[in-house]
Amino acid sequence: MNKNWKIGIIKIGLFLTMSLLVIGCCYKNDVEIVQGANNNEDVSFKGIVDIIDENEKVNIMFVHGMGGYAVTDNTPDSCKVMYEVKKHINTLNIQEFWDVDKKKLRSCSASLDDYNGEPKKVLIRAIDWSQVTIFRKWDLMDYDEESVLESYRANTTKNIKRDLINYNLADVVMYVGEQRNKITSSVMESMSNINRKNPNAKNVFITFSLGSAVVLDILEHAQNPKEYINYLKQKNISFSNLDEDNIQKQLSLLNSIDIDMIYMMANQIPLLKTGTSKDKLQNMYKPFSKYFTSKEGIRLVAFSDPNDILSYALCEECLEDDLKDKYANVAISIADKTYHIPFYKNLDFVNYMTAHLGYVHNDNVLTILMKGR
Repeated sequence: MNKNWKIGIIKIGLFLTMSLLVIGCCYKNDVEIVQGANNNEDVSFKGIVDIIDENEKVNIMFVHGMGGYAVTDNTPDSCKVMYEVKKHINTLNIQEFWDVDKKKLRSCSASLDDYNGEPKKVLIRAIDWSQVTIFRKWDLMDYDEESVLESYRANTTKNIKRDLINYNLADVVMYVGEQRNKITSSVMESMSNINRKNPNAKNVFITFSLGSAVVLDILEHAQNPKEYINYLKQKNISFSNLDEDNIQKQLSLLNSIDIDMIYMMANQIPLLKTGTSKDKLQNMYKPFSKYFTSKEGIRLVAFSDPNDILSYALCEECLEDDLKDKYANVAISIADKTYHIPFYKNLDFVNYMTAHLGYVHNDNVLTILMKGR
């Protein structure tokens, strides 16, 4: 055996040994803790199926975060939840929207007109604001990939720069910048249209990461319409097909809707408020208070993987007094394993993409979302 073969075998052996060590040095993440006020774990709240069962009219709206809806096994977040609802309510009618060549499922919507022989009106819609920012992100990616830097980057660096920074985090940058009002305007219009199609309904929001802040800001605008419109005028902001009268009507409608539950996946409101609020983080959830003041029980639920670096739990000191007994945190493992690097103390990691993007593709989360606690 020549020297090169020996070196090759040694390298392969070392690689396999290190791979086995890394794979072998891991443990399963199985956190599932539900806590309300004062760290009380004896809390209960309704699931989506309960809300549909109890009410004649229901609107369920999804609002995505940075990068749009996550897709796992060719199934977007919103579609995954709708399929799960249909397992419990088989009369739910789901419409799928595919791309031109029928290879990629882009979105879903669902409706219900009959439930156990009784008339019922339920609309389930995935609100999509990605069209507001997509062209700027394409420009950013083109600009970056045509630079002298691209050919000298490692492949992993290219992927991280393109997919994480230029496609996903760019949405956050635009939201805290000049595109914020265009994003909220787009979502506000969709929320209004859904409530016009199914008025006087119980409204349920399922938000993902940045989407939580988008909904919060819209509800704040709805409660302070003159202030919002004056701000738009001062900034000389205008939107196609949206004059002042239309904006006023939308805000008035959203100020009067009945919100029954808000489920937040990977809540990013504290992170966004750190950069946009002039005040301290206390009472940052104040816009939610109006909709829940007269209601009993848990109404605001935040799902977080402890290893999701972009998720924040609800904190009691950040809530208005009338919300302090109406919230719950669900700490739940989405990334199922923690890996250790042998011989390096305190050096461990999880699949951070799964931790942030896999919420409604997790069976335990789906069970809680459907049936509550």
